[in-house]
Amino acid sequence: MVGRTRQGQPVVKSAGDAHAGNDVNAFDYQADPQGVRCPLGAHVRRANPRNADLPSGGPALFSWLKRTLGFDAQARERDRVASTRFHRMLRRGREYGAPVSIDQALSGAASPSDTGLHFLCLGASLARQFEFVQSAWMASTRFDGLRNESDPLLGTREPAADGSPTNEFSMPQPGGPDRRVCGLPQFVTVLGGAYFFLPGIRALRYLASTRSQGSP
Repeated sequence: MVGRTRQGQPVVKSAGDAHAGNDVNAFDYQADPQGVRCPLGAHVRRANPRNADLPSGGPALFSWLKRTLGFDAQARERDRVASTRFHRMLRRGREYGAPVSIDQALSGAASPSDTGLHFLCLGASLARQFEFVQSAWMASTRFDGLRNESDPLLGTREPAADGSPTNEFSMPQPGGPDRRVCGLPQFVTVLGGAYFFLPGIRALRYLASTRSQGSP
């Protein structure tokens, strides 16, 4: 459901992973277009589909028209989640409270202290980045052609406007129908949140240059 191991490694490997070293973010989904290794609706795939401006292809006019008008089946398939570079964010999570083991979590016993995650992200546009990712990718029940499933990790499980369920999760299988899990519970409870303004790079440069010149 997450798309990474507990150690943070992606469950798919980039086409160029031989040169990626230990960078756990140097990967894409080109080798897993159908989501067999990392399901299409997994959390990391929703948060950042890791494609470019699609449909991509050669520079020739005929090739461009073929992709743009939807006659290229491969480009049409990839274009379900397009232009991700406009929605990228810097994400950083910080844990708080005492760690909870897997056995403790599965036992259902209450945690001895408040335990959770401070989610932090930086972006240039609230609407185009954080809010778009939350609504169009995380909460969407039709992300990348899926149905009846929102983010398996963060979803609220509230029914859609037409009453259809959102508590399902599909896992594509090679050579057969998807394996589908239904009735997922809500795993994450949001306790609060806020938007904060930070000065941009130009403002920081101005402040730094002013300071270096001895001005107050």
